[in-house]
Formats: sequence, structure tokens, C-alpha cells
Amino acid sequence: RQKAENAAVDLQASQLARSQLLGELDAMKKQSQNLQSALDEANRKGEKLSVAEHRAEAAEEQVQKLNEKLQAAEKEAEKVALLETRLADKEKEIKSQDQNWQNLLSHYHLVGQLLIPSQPPSGQPEPTEGPAAGAASDSAA
Repeated sequence: RQKAENAAVDLQASQLARSQLLGELDAMKKQSQNLQSALDEANRKGEKLSVAEHRAEAAEEQVQKLNEKLQAAEKEAEKVALLETRLADKEKEIKSQDQNWQNLLSHYHLVGQLLIPSQPPSGQPEPTEGPAAGAASDSAA
């Protein structure tokens, strides 16, 4: 009888230990599920992070290309300013030369008539040789 009582006590202790172990097993399963969920979430975030990193790299490349284009455009703008200055200088030079020619032609009418023949008087026929031939015949006479 003592053995039966001891066996019954051992059985109750074993059942109690078993239920405690089952409780711990359930807790560990829940913890494992929570850890797996956290791991899955971290992987999703990692994938999102990876996508974001790729997008950031692509954006950086695009920014670099745009900076290069900007620098090229700035160099071209510097050339434009230089060319505008040169153009203004050439326009002044041409205007000055034009004024010099106008002064020369207004003071020396014969030179003007040789270089820029005007309409001949109404009674004379137009020369067909041009001003150079007319000048040669004048000097020969």
C-alpha cells in the first residue's frame, strides 16, 4: 500500500511536472513565433531598405549627371559672355571703320565716285567695264 501511495504521489508529481513543461513548451513556441515574426518583419524592412538604398544610389547617379551638365552649361555661359564682349568690340570696330570710310568719301569725292559709281548723267551711257576699267582709261588719257 505504501508503494501504491508513493506511486500515486510520483504520478501526481510527474503530471504536475508534465503540465509545467507543456506550459513552458507553449511559452517557448509563442516566443519562437514572436521571434520569427520579428525576423520576418526585419527581413521585410531589410528588403525595403535595400530598395531604398538602390533608389538612393540611382538618385545620386542622377544628381551627379545633372551636376556635370550644370558645370558644362556654366562653362558655355562663360563662353557666351566672352563672345558677346568680342561681338560688341567687332561692332564698334565696324562702326568706326564705316565712319572713317564715310569721312574719307565725303572729303574726297573722286575716290567715292571711283569706288561707288553713281548713276551717270542722263546723256551719257553706262560704262560696261566697271570702275576699274574707267579708272584705267582716265589714267591713260
